[in-house]
Amino acid sequence: MLFCFVSTAFNTPFAAVIFVMEVVMREYKVHIFIPVMLAAACGSVLTRLVFGDVTELAFFTFTAMQYSQLPLLIALGVFLGILASVFNRQLMLTMKLFRPVSMTRRLLLAGLFTGTVAYFMPQALGTEFININAFVEGAPLLADIAVLFAAKFVLALMAISLGVPGGIIGAVMVIGILAGVLFMQPISLLIDTSLLTGNYALLGLAGFLAAVLHAPMAAISAVMELSSTQQIILPALITVVSAYVTSK
Repeated sequence: MLFCFVSTAFNTPFAAVIFVMEVVMREYKVHIFIPVMLAAACGSVLTRLVFGDVTELAFFTFTAMQYSQLPLLIALGVFLGILASVFNRQLMLTMKLFRPVSMTRRLLLAGLFTGTVAYFMPQALGTEFININAFVEGAPLLADIAVLFAAKFVLALMAISLGVPGGIIGAVMVIGILAGVLFMQPISLLIDTSLLTGNYALLGLAGFLAAVLHAPMAAISAVMELSSTQQIILPALITVVSAYVTSK
């Protein structure tokens, strides 16, 4: 049922099919594809009937990148791979640390920690993409992006490791978007990146998602469907491969 959730929640049926093959089944078999594709299609149809034929990240415009800028994506992938490795290691350590603690106390601790962070930075709550887009469109300072990224990173770690229901995919996507925008800031001192914010946001999502969940093909499929553009495939391939290899 996980692929149905991915297809329904994010309106990405193809990515949902690839995701279940890479992460859940860990193998590609023809006789498994048919029921998975039918389930993903049904979930996507229901989503489009209720919310319309829209994608979650359509507001991030992807601009064609010059070939001279493609080597920067290798550095972006390495950056995302390191972040993903830190995220996964800390997640496992935190889960192991709080394993002896009862679920009631863990949820109370998660609520206390989240409320404390929210008091100082309410933007760190939730995983709505539209809120992240509004924040990025406001041309924030580098320090503001770094603080929000750190808050999202730590909140996701605590929520997931303490057993708060909600899943990991949405949180990882938001962290990846912020990581890509954060990486872009120093580059803006060297080249004009005024039209590339959407590029680095989407590529950050793809690279971080692939490195954390170990699902490179699903990440590329997801970002292609979410952005409704095929121009992102080549840059996403470079970023995802670099991030995945680095994290491994």
